[in-house]
Amino acid sequence: MMLAPFSAMLLFCCCVLAAYLVLARSEARTSNLLFAAFLVLTAFETSGWYAQSFWAEHLFANRFRFTSAFLQMPMFFGFVAAACFRSRRVRLADWPHLLPWMVASVLAIALSSGAWAQIVGVLTAFLHLQFFAYAAACVLVLTTFRQRYLAEFSDAGSQTFLWLSRLVAVSVLAHLLVVTKNAAMIAGVGPNALSILQQLVALVALLVVSAILMVALFQPDTFRGVDRRSVPVGTGGKAAPRQSFVGDLERVRSVMRERELFLKPDLRVDELALEANLTPRELSALLNLEAGVHFFDFVNQYRIEQAKILLVAAPEKTVAEIMLAAGFVSKSSFNTAFRKLAKTTPSAFRLANKVKAEQYFAESRTSEIGKPNDTSRAVP
Repeated sequence: MMLAPFSAMLLFCCCVLAAYLVLARSEARTSNLLFAAFLVLTAFETSGWYAQSFWAEHLFANRFRFTSAFLQMPMFFGFVAAACFRSRRVRLADWPHLLPWMVASVLAIALSSGAWAQIVGVLTAFLHLQFFAYAAACVLVLTTFRQRYLAEFSDAGSQTFLWLSRLVAVSVLAHLLVVTKNAAMIAGVGPNALSILQQLVALVALLVVSAILMVALFQPDTFRGVDRRSVPVGTGGKAAPRQSFVGDLERVRSVMRERELFLKPDLRVDELALEANLTPRELSALLNLEAGVHFFDFVNQYRIEQAKILLVAAPEKTVAEIMLAAGFVSKSSFNTAFRKLAKTTPSAFRLANKVKAEQYFAESRTSEIGKPNDTSRAVP
């Protein structure tokens, strides 16, 4: 029977990954700690797979191993939310997420053995409902994150969204297998089939945690800073400065102007880096350390200048048409960037420059009429 080896390896992988998340220096500290807590709780809850004899001898303690499962999804949801929104922190107001665990723990303490045996089935069903409720909440958080990301940036390929959405999807599929196993147990399926299903559940859990461990090993930036595509401004130069920074920056600006890459709505940092003969990391460091801006702020500078020109030169076009012509895909991101760089709204900018143009032409006509060599005022 492979259940015990699978669960032992699962425990080892969970503990190793949790230790890495706790010890690794990262800006994603909150999300890492929440995910580490989720892994530790998972290891503790699944310890019944390989330590059956121990828990059989300690039935009262085994109740708390069972109730610990009520903490897993709150931790997982907190991890997803904190990974998407870095400003999110664990607050005292989050305590309602602990209510199911608190209620189950009180029941575990208060109920007799017979009463506990009767209510375990109800609590198991509630565990499944809790899982899918939190999975839906994770999907909602990811959807909100993607909408905000698209509103702020033109690049739709957020690594944070891709990584977390895949993790949530795999978790749901794995839990569906657990539900299937429990349904088979209720339906009275034979012990051999149940044993196979239990081993399959353990194997899938091991594969999922092993895959996450491989991600941590080969893509450490996933946990050291999810979706960190550029070195933060003002970091004091995490990347080694190069003597050709000034020349590189001029080359990047020349590429942007001549090829008008900023008009491409889905322009990515790796595409601009390729055009400028730089690596994405070099380009990010160049913009952060030399220009003092992030990639998307740098691109939006050119887009806003293009929008200014069109707002004045093409009065027949609507603001929405100019937004698209300048390379933006979202009205909110266009207005935000315009106010940030031009200190006004697009409509107000167009109106102000229209008045200035009319005043300029009126003054020019007055100046022309008042010239001494004006033949219309010469004495015959």
